[in-house]
Amino acid sequence: GGGGTSPAAAPPPPAACADCGTVYIGLTDADGDFLSYAVDVESFTLRRADGTVVETLPVKPRVDFAQYVDLTEFLTAATVPSGNYVEGTLRLDYRNAEISVESAGEPVAATAVGADGAPLGLVDVRVMLDNRNLLRVAPGRPALLTLDFDLAATHDVDLSATPAKVTARPVLVASLEPVEEKELRLRGPLVSVDVPAGSYRVDLRPFHLQSGDFGEVTVGTTAETVFEIDGTQYSGTAGLEALRVAGPGTPTIAHGLLETGERRFTADRVYAGSSVPGAGVDAVLGSVLARSGDILTVRGGVIVRRDGGVRFARGTIEVAVGPGTRVLRDGQ
Repeated sequence: GGGGTSPAAAPPPPAACADCGTVYIGLTDADGDFLSYAVDVESFTLRRADGTVVETLPVKPRVDFAQYVDLTEFLTAATVPSGNYVEGTLRLDYRNAEISVESAGEPVAATAVGADGAPLGLVDVRVMLDNRNLLRVAPGRPALLTLDFDLAATHDVDLSATPAKVTARPVLVASLEPVEEKELRLRGPLVSVDVPAGSYRVDLRPFHLQSGDFGEVTVGTTAETVFEIDGTQYSGTAGLEALRVAGPGTPTIAHGLLETGERRFTADRVYAGSSVPGAGVDAVLGSVLARSGDILTVRGGVIVRRDGGVRFARGTIEVAVGPGTRVLRDGQ
């Protein structure tokens, strides 16, 4: 793909149709030295071989690509007309971007510019698929498209400037199969639970979004799946029963893998209710660098507010530990 600064108008989403299929679209990023790279995603369109163009995003999410080095986030489960899709376009809006890079072990602010040195605004990044690896969408079996925005390979960082200057040449690497070494994360409010089938359904809502119709996805579980629901831990069927009792609308996050054959997502751990960061409580996600008495020092912290606001904190964050603080190991 390549970057451009003159985006065309986005097409409307497709109308309901009988001959439609589902395409799962995920976002990830290769390893690099960016601490935060938050930009608005204006749209992601797909173009079919016959020239038909469809929009896959119902709203404009804000994405911090630096947070997706170790995992892939489900972005949307879009219903689109069946057929072979040959191209996609991701439109990024840099006008309110928040970018931080590491300099001498400290986080510093950075601005994004193009190859000509001018600040970036709206940028279209194209994804071309070769004839042997088209995105084939048909009813009954979801297709998968993973978009890898490799920050380290497509940016030059000048730390001598103040603020630091990041020259961006955005390129997306597309894959039609899951990235094997990365787990998938799927968020969204609960729709229903099918205990006998060992599964539940959610309205997909990526990146802490509190609204938007990104499609429904079925999450499979096993006897080994670990649940944490409102701070209480369960496993297997007991976890599904507790999730059913929690009821529709309960916020959920599932981590797991997508089976390549049936395109079935199976969770190895599930969080729900107040165990989801930002669901009724504020949360800080980051690395604990030190502890002094009852104070933890966190660096690289993402602050998730209970009202849905999310921001990256360049400085350190102090987190107080009290007598009622619970400490859990992830997955246990």
